[in-house]
Amino acid sequence: MPGNISSEIDNGNNKITDIGIGTISVGKGRPEQGDNNTIGPIYRSQVARTSWPTIPQVTTLYELFERSVRKNPERRCIGWRPIQNGQAAAYTFHTYKETQGDARGMHEHTVCCWVLTLHHLKNGQH
Repeated sequence: MPGNISSEIDNGNNKITDIGIGTISVGKGRPEQGDNNTIGPIYRSQVARTSWPTIPQVTTLYELFERSVRKNPERRCIGWRPIQNGQAAAYTFHTYKETQGDARGMHEHTVCCWVLTLHHLKNGQH
């Protein structure tokens, strides 16, 4: 998506305010060597050309996702192409808010399963 990088992203040394879109090469590829497969070159966003960017008050992936939900609840988050009659149909998307609900539902289900498992193990039920 064209546009500028947010001025709140910090590359560790100074604020990045307008570097545009694109990638840079940060590692060379390697041809096949004996039993080792070929490795292609490594590319990275220009935002991370010297170090990984940081966002104030965001230290985990969960915090980054929750921040995105607060800022963009109705924007597209996760998309997929359903298969209809053996063909990929048009993309279908969940918004950030819908994805948050899905993630919370999976978390609650996982916690419930662990609690039941621990309860059964504690009581000698296998």
